[in-house]
Amino acid sequence: MLMVYLPMQSTSLYDFVVSDDGQTPRWQGQSAAGELPADAGECVAIVPWQMLSWHTVTLPPRVGSRWPQVLESLLEDALLQPPQQVHLVCGPGSALALRQGGDVLVCACDKAWLRSVFEPLQQAGKRIARWVPELQPVNSGGMTQIHWLNHFGQALAVCCNTESVRSLPTLSLPDKLSADDCQWFAEPAVAEHASFTGQPRPVLLTTAARWLLAGQSAWNLAQHEWAQHWRDRSARWLLQTLRSLWVGPRWRSSRMAMWALLATQCTGLTVWAWHDRLQQAQKQAALAQILQTTVPSVSVVIDPVQQMQRALALRQQQSAAPLADDLSVMLDLLSQGWPAQAPIERIDFQNGELTLQVQPAHTLPPTLPAALTGYHWQVQGQKATMRQKSEW
Repeated sequence: MLMVYLPMQSTSLYDFVVSDDGQTPRWQGQSAAGELPADAGECVAIVPWQMLSWHTVTLPPRVGSRWPQVLESLLEDALLQPPQQVHLVCGPGSALALRQGGDVLVCACDKAWLRSVFEPLQQAGKRIARWVPELQPVNSGGMTQIHWLNHFGQALAVCCNTESVRSLPTLSLPDKLSADDCQWFAEPAVAEHASFTGQPRPVLLTTAARWLLAGQSAWNLAQHEWAQHWRDRSARWLLQTLRSLWVGPRWRSSRMAMWALLATQCTGLTVWAWHDRLQQAQKQAALAQILQTTVPSVSVVIDPVQQMQRALALRQQQSAAPLADDLSVMLDLLSQGWPAQAPIERIDFQNGELTLQVQPAHTLPPTLPAALTGYHWQVQGQKATMRQKSEW
């Protein structure tokens, strides 16, 4: 992920942060738009908090697609510029209010400034996936956040509540708000100054860490004339979902369970394969032992089944005894129980397989006589095939 901080003044340099998981900074620096790191993943623009204003408006019911014009009319007196010169974005989760009416938090930014800071990035071919505010109002029901920032060497306190983001006098808090009701954050350069104010000890938050935290915001200011195609939004959503599943802290326990399950499955498959190979080896050893016991002349065992069949055939040939798969033996056995009403029209014999064919007007017996248990008998229409059963 590449986080690019948009400068408040026109300049050729952009501050940036590169992160592999969107949470821990790996590289931070400053460069021109054309020299920003390439192939760093999703590119997110950070809009400075000073360039944003926040407004709460009440929308009438059934605004629909007319909501930009409605916002301009509602905020006409609250903006310092004509509404047509201001970029207005409704907060996330405002779809229901756009249909049924209700209060909506609106973020406003100067369009001319946005065009000036994005022009060098566009000329350099940088595709900005999202724009997020550097600091944003907290969600409804959340604790107010106080950020101590290093503002040109001076400590500056910025308050983020549910309605706005604004700077504070150094030693004061908003009305009806105590120090215990706030979350305190401070950049390392001003952390010592923040501790002298008598407020609770702040959590150290570097500039890069604050930008990465802003990158997790649900806000996306890239709308209207800067809106992206739905395919780009779909690809960005898929990328964010995959990154959250892969490195997000909320899915850490699920990832650990998945890796444990995969490790268990791999271990089980390995043990199963080892047991299967052991059984096969035992069977091969038993066959080899039977072969060497029956045929002592075999010294090298390669294929026990084929070697046993060859040895048996050789022994039968040497003893001048006919083999069970000889044509004469098979015809002699068939003649003992062949039905007289099924005259044979054709006989084929090849490699110990006897094929008989009868005339279409006759039928073949579906099974062999009980005496021919050592043979297979298969009938297909007017043809029947007979072959010896393998004993091994």
